[in-house]
Amino acid sequence: MKATNLTQDHQISHHLLKRKDIATPRTYRKRLSTGERLLTSYYYTEKKKEVALITMEWPGLRRSDNRLTGDDRINEKQDVRPIYEWLAGWLQQQLGKPVSSELSADGSSLKWKRGNKKVDLDYRWGNVTLALY
Repeated sequence: MKATNLTQDHQISHHLLKRKDIATPRTYRKRLSTGERLLTSYYYTEKKKEVALITMEWPGLRRSDNRLTGDDRINEKQDVRPIYEWLAGWLQQQLGKPVSSELSADGSSLKWKRGNKKVDLDYRWGNVTLALY
């Protein structure tokens, strides 16, 4: 399965990495065999070149993006809630009960912590995001 490199030319930061020396993330887009799109970003520390954060996003609501071509320009809305539910179940099997669980009108969020590592799983505005840091 081929991924398209969407890495930006300008500096990008992330709210989970405040006050950290982070380089612009390497970002890739893939269309999975099941039809869903997956955006993966790798945030590296500037000095040690270690991965500080990995985010994976399954966009359900199509964003307007003029860089997209062909099938990726199709204005579609995918139901990615089943992906969130599957990931939540799998993460609970692997990591146990989340340390934080939040439910609101626009989505839900689960958080796990193991030592100094964190895992966040969010379903907001029709998108699923998994963050590992």
